[in-house]
Amino acid sequence: MLKTLESVCGTLSVKYPDLNERDVYLDGELKYKIFRCGSIVRVRSGVEVTAAHTRLVSGYLKTSLFGVEEYIHRIIAYFFCDNPDNKRTVNHIDGDKSNNDAQNLEWVSYSENHKHAYDFLGRVAGAKGKRSGRGWCFDKSRGKWMSYYDGPDKRTYLGRFNTEQEAVSALYEYTKCLKGDNAAQDIAKAMTYKRFREGAE
Repeated sequence: MLKTLESVCGTLSVKYPDLNERDVYLDGELKYKIFRCGSIVRVRSGVEVTAAHTRLVSGYLKTSLFGVEEYIHRIIAYFFCDNPDNKRTVNHIDGDKSNNDAQNLEWVSYSENHKHAYDFLGRVAGAKGKRSGRGWCFDKSRGKWMSYYDGPDKRTYLGRFNTEQEAVSALYEYTKCLKGDNAAQDIAKAMTYKRFREGAE
């Protein structure tokens, strides 16, 4: 359970109006509506107000839940993301710490989170902010191929795939739609994609 909820005096209960919403009650009174998309609404005397948040220097967002500050990504993951192995760290899959949609969050171990930062986000030891990589990689911890596109300001996560061919194809098509045929023909990516296509024919 979240430490925030452990400190609450009273009886907590949660209702599930639908797949995208969790309603949190304290002693039978509705206090919060928490949404899969990452937003949190406070309810006071029947009046609903979007919960205020603070952006930390680290990029994470925090809000107050029952008077105690908590990271928003941890709140969303707690209510919407499965955690059968009771892992303690929440990972932002696309690397955007402000993207707290449940689809972008997953429970991981500290080592898995650290590995994701280097393998997928391209973090370089001693060189904060640098990115490296070819646009796809294999995630050994999940047995899936991952695909991503490096833009000028951020990295866009394209998804996880069963095969390397699917990951490269997704990257190729995304680049083609974004910048056209010429931009998509980056030598390494285009040649790899072409090799996969010919092998499949």
